[in-house]
Order: sequence, then structure tokens, then C-alpha cells
Amino acid sequence: MGQVSRRLFQMTHVYSLSATDYVIFVAFLSLSIFVGLYYAIKEHIEKNSKKGNPDVVQTDNYHLGGRRMPIVPVALSLTSTFLSGITLLGTPAEIFDRGLLWILYYLSCSIALIINSIVFLPIFYQLNSTSIYEYLELRFHSVALRKCAAATFVLQTLMSQGVVIYGPSFALSGVTGMSTWTLILTIGMVCTFYTAIGGVRAVIWTDTLQAALMYIGIGILIVKGTMDAGGVGRVIEVLQESKRVENAMRFDPNPAQYYSAWILLFGGTVFWMGVHGTSQMSVQRYNCLPTAQAVQTVVRLTIPLYIALTCMSCTIGIVMLAYFYYCNPLETGEIKGSDQLVVLFAVKVLSNDGSLEGLSGLFLACMSATTLSTVSTGVNSAGAVIYEDFLKPLTADRISEEGALRLNKAREGYLLCGFVATGVAFAAGPLGGIVRASFGLLSGFNGPVTGIFLLGIFFPKVSGRAVLFAYITVITLVISYSTWTFFENPFKGYFLPTNSSLEGCNGANFTIREQTTRYDAHYGNPDVFYLARMSPYLMSFFGATFTVFFGNLYSTLFPVSKEQYSSKRRHSLTYFGRPRKLSEDGSESKQELGVSDPSVWPIRSPSPRSVQI
Repeated sequence: MGQVSRRLFQMTHVYSLSATDYVIFVAFLSLSIFVGLYYAIKEHIEKNSKKGNPDVVQTDNYHLGGRRMPIVPVALSLTSTFLSGITLLGTPAEIFDRGLLWILYYLSCSIALIINSIVFLPIFYQLNSTSIYEYLELRFHSVALRKCAAATFVLQTLMSQGVVIYGPSFALSGVTGMSTWTLILTIGMVCTFYTAIGGVRAVIWTDTLQAALMYIGIGILIVKGTMDAGGVGRVIEVLQESKRVENAMRFDPNPAQYYSAWILLFGGTVFWMGVHGTSQMSVQRYNCLPTAQAVQTVVRLTIPLYIALTCMSCTIGIVMLAYFYYCNPLETGEIKGSDQLVVLFAVKVLSNDGSLEGLSGLFLACMSATTLSTVSTGVNSAGAVIYEDFLKPLTADRISEEGALRLNKAREGYLLCGFVATGVAFAAGPLGGIVRASFGLLSGFNGPVTGIFLLGIFFPKVSGRAVLFAYITVITLVISYSTWTFFENPFKGYFLPTNSSLEGCNGANFTIREQTTRYDAHYGNPDVFYLARMSPYLMSFFGATFTVFFGNLYSTLFPVSKEQYSSKRRHSLTYFGRPRKLSEDGSESKQELGVSDPSVWPIRSPSPRSVQI
């Protein structure tokens, strides 16, 4: 209803890449593979040279990098991991279609990182656990809750990583002529290979390489695009004319709208708390660091790095608006969807001058870098969770640590996750809307998972059964609500207009994208029920809030059993009990907590290891 389809014709133009472009792209992929091989060989040498149990050494290196990773690579890894190819395609398109307010969604990440550094990370780091979900078993004495949350993470990660692979591959194929399936297979297999053989150290160091490539590639695109659009003054002039700045001045607290400043602030903060504070993908990287002080340093360093990279992505949207404002390729039929705007813009800008040969290949490598960094981290984290939360408890009595490691590396862990993610990417094309629906459902799990960790940290008297039932209740509500809103689609066709003209399009025919005048599309279709018009960016906020509410409500029915574990131990795993000074071997704190078997309480003792920058 929000768009009148009067397309006069479909113009399809495929841009060819030069030999130099392909060389740059292949060189980048080869370098990623080389990093994986390097750390696989280095791991083998360390295993045979170090004293003590080499199997434990190898496991520690494989999952956590020996807990000696330098600060800067970890910060860059965290930065690049959550700027996926989907983000690089979607963020500029969001700015192009709806205005600048979207920037606030990324700025709220700074608030979330500060909260996480105070609330979550001090507790999780002291646990010395490979899997973050071990906290749930220790805190609530519930294996079922741990496995339920871990299974949710694995399912969500593998599905989302498949979509992350498919999105950029489809966009790149649409304008470069490269096969979508070739790109999917190349990116998926390269990522799986270097992640499986090199472990977390290969992932972090390739993320560092990929982050550097992102800054360079995006920076070049912004500079060259600004020049081709007529300069900085012209970009600002078009931005003001297009009313994208005016549309950003929205402070209406009404939750039934696409977004506003308050929605992005609260919804974004809770979302990023889940992404950076209660996600295996982030916490596993923090646990690779040698000291708690290094963790805080990484958080402080990640904030400006992430803001810079996301603001650069938003700037692409601003420059792209100036470039396409008078001849929108969506209206000429040159592309089919907004997600292809960035790739079309990059190919047009970077390949229209023979003296700049190779820049298109650089951007292709940059786009692949955003995908590889996200997928490799997802595969690495999902593999670690499968091993720690599912395989290790089953095999601990039958095979050695080394045998379990081989099982994880070669069969049930990283390779399996990589193959499944690649398979999901292949299925994304034929399934279409089903995959988009699944991705929306799975992204809604962020809020409930954040909620169960908030219950554990801030509510000492909440029981494990209450949290488990609260989690199941809210997940059911999220799935039901997401399915409902997916089919209702209240914000369909919401975008701000451009100013295409025959003169701007050099005489080419075009079809104006028109919005209905019957209602303000920003507030959704009024014929749709009010609750279905809730902003999609409040999903995490509502999920976490309802989980905390139901957790406390169910605790009146299922109180904490005093026989399960001591109140001191329960208190030590909350925010109020976190500042606990450890002795050199940690034994004093374990006795103080009332734990008779130190093996069930893996608190990290102070480490004499040096911190690398």
C-alpha cells in the first residue's frame, strides 16, 4: 500500500571487474587463509614445547588464545565483528531512505559498553569459563537453563551467519556479474577453513586485518564519492533539501512508530547490552585477555573505534543520497532493492576512472572483510558453545581432553558450524521471505537472553525454575508477536522521496516511488492493530523487560531452595557481591563462598602475565 508500482522498464546493467580487481580480492582471501595456517602451525609447536599437560595448553590456546591476546587486536576484533556486510549494506540504505536519526542507534552502543563494563564483564571475567552460559548453571543451579540458553545462541548464530553470508553475496552479484553461489561458497569455505584450523587467535588476527581494510575501503569510498557528488558543500545542500535532517528531529515517546530518538536510545542500549555484554561472541574475546584491567582498556578503546566505523557507514548513506538524489536507481529500475544501493554506488564511483583501477576490487575485499569477520566470530563462538555446553559433559568420562578437542575441531564443532551457516546461505535465496522471517524471530531472542542474565546479576532471590519458565514464556511471546507483525508489515513502503528527473537521469525513463497520502507511514498503517505497530527497534527492550518481570513473578511460585547452594555463593554471582578480593590461589574466596569442591568454582586468580598492547 505504501508504494505505487508503475515501472516503465527494467534496466539491468552489470559492471565488469578488471584483472587487478580480482587479484586484490583473491590476495585478501589468501591472506586470511595464511593467518589460519600460521596459527595452526604455531599451536602445534607450542603444544610440543610447553611443560605440563599439552592437551590443556592446546585447548586453552584454541578457544581462548592462551588468555594472552593483545589489547588492540581484541578491540579491533570486537569492532569489526558487529559491523557485518548486512550492516554495511543496510545502514547507508537506511540513511538514504529515512534520514539521519538511525545514527543514534549506533551511538547508544557507547552507553551499553559502559554499562557492560560495570555490570557484566567483572563477573564473567572472574569465572574463567570458556562458555558464558556456565554462569547460568552456577548462579541458578540449573543445567536445563544453561542448555536452553546455549541452544538458543547456537541456533540464532548459525541462522544469522547464513543470512550475513547471503546478503552481501546477493548484492555483489547483482551489479558485478559474479555468481551469488560462487561468492557464498568462497566466503563460507574460506571462513570455515581458517577458523577451524587456527582457532580464536586466527579469528582475532584476521579480524584485525579485516578491520583495517574496512577503515581504508570505506574511507576511500567516502572521499571519492564526495568528489563525484560535487564536493562537501553539495552533499550538505542535498541533505538539507531532502529533509533527511528534519526527519531526524523526532522525540515522540509513542512506541507505535517506526522509530524516534527515545526508541533508538532505549531499544538500542538494551540491544547492544545483549550483543556486547551477554553474548558468547563478545565475552569469549574478553576472556582472551590476561587481566581484568585489560578488559576495561579494551572496552574504552572499542567505543571510539566502533563509533568511528559506524559513523563512516552512515556517511556513505549521506554521500550516496547526494549522488543519486536526482536519479534514483530504484526508480530507473537499475537495481531492485535498497540493499543493492551501496554496491552500485561503489562500483560507479570507483570504476569510472581508468587511473583508479583496482579500487573496485578493494571495495569487494572490504565487503568480504565485513562478512568474514562476523561469520568467523560466529562460527568460532558457536563451536566453542557446542563443545563446552554439549559435547564436553557427554565425553568427559570417556575420552581425553585432546580427543575431545579433535572431535570439536574436525567433526562436531567449528567445521560443522561453518558448513551449516554456508548451507543456510544457500537456502536463503529459494526460501526468501521465510528466511527473513526466521532472521527476525531469532534476532528477537537477544532481549530474553539479556533478561535472564539481568535476573541473575540483580535479583539474588530469583530461582532457577522461575527464570527458566520466564524465559520460555517470553520466547513464546516473541515468536508469536514477530510472526504476527511479519505478516501485518505495518511499515511497508516507508521511505522519504528523492527528486529524480529526466534531466538528472540524462533522459532515461523512470518511475517515481510514491507514498500513500492517506496516512503518515512513519506511524504505520492505522488499519493494523496498535500493538502490531510497535517499533521493531524496541524488541530487545520489551524482551528483557518482560523476562525480568515474569522471572520475579514466577519466583513467588517457585522460591529458591536453600538446599541447592549457599546464599553466599549465590550472592557472589550478583552485582552486589562482585567486588571480592582474591588470594593468590583463590582458595580463601572459595572457602568464604562455602564451596567444598574447588573444581566446581573456577574463579580466575590474579595473573602475573604481562599485558600486550
